[in-house]
Amino acid sequence: MGKGAIHPNGTNFRRAARLDVVARVRRLCEAALLKERPQWLEWCERVPPLENHNLHLQARTVRNPYPQMVNFLLKKHPDLRFQDCYVDGNDWSAGNDAYRDDHPVMQFVARQLDFMRSDGLSKKEAFKRTEELFEERRMHLEREQKVMMAMALGSGVSPMFTTGRAYLQQEEARAELAHLNVIRRQLRERRVRAEEQQQQQQQQQQ
Repeated sequence: MGKGAIHPNGTNFRRAARLDVVARVRRLCEAALLKERPQWLEWCERVPPLENHNLHLQARTVRNPYPQMVNFLLKKHPDLRFQDCYVDGNDWSAGNDAYRDDHPVMQFVARQLDFMRSDGLSKKEAFKRTEELFEERRMHLEREQKVMMAMALGSGVSPMFTTGRAYLQQEEARAELAHLNVIRRQLRERRVRAEEQQQQQQQQQQ
């Protein structure tokens, strides 16, 4: 009688593929389907490999708190998305937020998780505490930046701007200055031509 899977209660009925290579090659050798017996079969029979059926090689549920916390942070502070946006490794497009470890977004979320795990705070309380900490840090950095800007003014160095409007105003002022210089040059050329024409007229009258 054949050994086919006649009934689910049979010994050879399996719902998944069998990964026991040693038993399969042993049966092939017994059926004389292989020309010669593999050398590794004897070694595996002496020291059989570990069965990986009961080993948790991959967790069934992977819970990563970072994406949800990053999305909540960017909804409240969307300006953080554009900080260091041209650095390799930072993807600031909506829906594909991925940042380096030194990015303020990842530092904020890591600090929030630290408060949640070490102090036992809730997500909202940890977010509020981290927000206060980063606000204080931002104010400190702004004070340092203003001091450096004031020191740079004495050296004749053009300082950096904290807002885009200030940068826009400087560019508009530069454009107006260039336009006024063009007007002054044209007026100077017209005055020179007028003086030359007046001299020629005086010479003709004489």
